[in-house]
Amino acid sequence: MRLKQKLTLGISAVLIAAMVPVNAMAAVKVKIYGDRRVYGTETPFNTYIELESTGYGLIKNTATIKLTLNNGEFAVDKDGNYLPVYVTDSKKELDREEIAEGLADGSIDGFGIIPDDEDTVKLTIPEDMIDDYCQIMFTAHANDYGDVTVSLKDNRDIKYIVKTDDDDEDEDDEETIEEAEPEVDKVIIPIGSKTIYIGGEELELDMPAYISNDVTKLPLRAISEIFGADVYWNGAEKTVTIELGDDTLFLRIGDKRMMVNGYAVPLSAAPEISNGRTFVPLRDIAKMFGIDDIEWDEETQTVSFDYTEYTGFTYLTYNS
Repeated sequence: MRLKQKLTLGISAVLIAAMVPVNAMAAVKVKIYGDRRVYGTETPFNTYIELESTGYGLIKNTATIKLTLNNGEFAVDKDGNYLPVYVTDSKKELDREEIAEGLADGSIDGFGIIPDDEDTVKLTIPEDMIDDYCQIMFTAHANDYGDVTVSLKDNRDIKYIVKTDDDDEDEDDEETIEEAEPEVDKVIIPIGSKTIYIGGEELELDMPAYISNDVTKLPLRAISEIFGADVYWNGAEKTVTIELGDDTLFLRIGDKRMMVNGYAVPLSAAPEISNGRTFVPLRDIAKMFGIDDIEWDEETQTVSFDYTEYTGFTYLTYNS
């Protein structure tokens, strides 16, 4: 899902950069931006990819770039036809209609290409663009919760360098871009125990987690402590509101769906009240915070997962 997508190093994109020196031959700087956050797996989002050559005359030919989406699909119109992917010389964040109008009246140069299939498009970039500057614009949506990944492959052995906002301030900076390692906390939840472990620290709960119909249920306080979320209980309405960053999750006792920023998302089990405390399904809440890999140890009767600081939902990332 996006819940919204991180797209620049600022969508703030989480970009996965190859270790490529800035002074590499036939090198192209890549910058991705667009819709900051997108709601729902079927909600279209616009993405812009800037390709800027590090020096004139490095490529000296057209380049065919294969752009592939992982966990994403290109958007279609009301008749089921793929919307074109645009390649232009625009340096503005224009919408589809503005790009089409600009191409028609000649105020911008470029062209549109229909994707080859739901997640792949091949773009033949003219020499005067790939050896200087061009912008790729496409509209897509996420297939499932998790990252939507963009991969770029080409026939010219181009070295792609992630361009950050700092590059705009200092074009002479020749440092290698390296992604900082996020801090990871190991969360261990023993079923039936009032003690859980977050990053090696113990947390005492007034009620333990339990399993009902193969679904692990956690008390609200655990959700707050693990994810750093603000949790609100409305006893009169029997509703739960979970707020973290720009995002809001709304659940109701007995309802097998939750509202995520106003959009309905199905739950594996409904929230319920047990021994006077409200319990919610762990896996569904964790998935909203980017956690897909939850482990179960039958011998120790524990649930565990790794958690990094929450920064938003479903990020668009770049793989070289």
